[in-house]
Amino acid sequence: MVIIFVIEKAIEITSVIITPFKHLFPTQKVFGIGIISLFIFSLILFICYLVGAIATHKKVEPILNTLDEVLSTMIPTYHIIKTKANDTAINNEENWKSILVADNNDWIIAFEIDEQSNNHSIVYFPSLPDSKIGKIKIIEKSKIKHLNVPVKSILNSLKKYGKGLEID
Repeated sequence: MVIIFVIEKAIEITSVIITPFKHLFPTQKVFGIGIISLFIFSLILFICYLVGAIATHKKVEPILNTLDEVLSTMIPTYHIIKTKANDTAINNEENWKSILVADNNDWIIAFEIDEQSNNHSIVYFPSLPDSKIGKIKIIEKSKIKHLNVPVKSILNSLKKYGKGLEID
C-alpha cells in the first residue's frame, strides 16, 4: 500500500510540474498510452535512478545517517521496523554455510541455506554489491564444496566485489 501511495503522489507531483508544458506534447497515443503519461512515467524513473545513484555516493552517507535519525524521531515505529528487519536478516545468515558451487570449470560463491534429505541443498546466490538481492536454487550436493570462511566475511568481501576474500 505504501508503494502504491508513493507512486500515486509522484504522478500527482510530476503532473503539476508538467502542466505548464502540456501544450508542447503531441496528443497521439503510443500503444494506447498518451505521450504525456509516458513522459511522466519516464521522468519518475529517471528521478528514481538519479536518487539511487546519489544515495550510493560516499559523500551522501552522512546526510543519509542524519535523515535516518530524523525519521527515527518523527516516526516512532521506524526504528522498531528497521531493527526487526536487520535482526531477521542476521539470524538467517547465522544458519547459513559458506560454499562454492561448481559451474562447468568455474566456482560460484554461495550460501547453503538448508540441506535436503534427497541429496540436494537449497542454495542462495547473492548479487553484487548488495548481497540481500540474489537467487535461490536447489543444487545437487555433489556440486557443492564447503568453505571454512565465516558468512559475514564473505558478505563483507562481496560488498567490495570480492576484494580481500581469502578461500582455503
